[in-house]
Amino acid sequence: MKAIFESHPVTVLKKEISKTNIKGYSKMKKNEVVKLMLKNESRFKHIKMAEKKPVVKKEVKKEVKKEVKKEVKKEEKKEVKKDKSSNSNAELQEKYLKKFNSLKDKNMKVYQNPFESKKKVDKDKIEEKIEKINKVIISLEEDIKKTKSKRLERLLPSFIFMKKNYISDLK
Repeated sequence: MKAIFESHPVTVLKKEISKTNIKGYSKMKKNEVVKLMLKNESRFKHIKMAEKKPVVKKEVKKEVKKEVKKEVKKEEKKEVKKDKSSNSNAELQEKYLKKFNSLKDKNMKVYQNPFESKKKVDKDKIEEKIEKINKVIISLEEDIKKTKSKRLERLLPSFIFMKKNYISDLK
């Protein structure tokens, strides 16, 4: 019986002891646990010899570990590239939002409060703004083609709408 008990790891032996309501085994070492089980052998007759795991050569393990490490490194590199591209997309989006806010003129009819008296609009200023918006739209479309960013694609209609509003102010 001793050989059977010793073929199992100490954690398995301790689990078997816990099922029998024997106390004071938790801090014991394996040889002490085996002695305790031999004293109460009748309670552990159901335990059979543990199967030995086949021995794998260390060289094979090392090769497998190297391959796994290589794959992990490749995946990490891909994640870093994704993070960088998403950061650059976020930076581009922020850049275009700043441009959008700078082009928004509160003196334009579109942005005026309908309940306040209308302010005069300078047509030269409007034409200047329209030209700037056209340039921004062109650069935004180029950035969208380069990055294929959905974030930037969502900004494009805002600039187009702003352009239409300024054109309507000219009339």
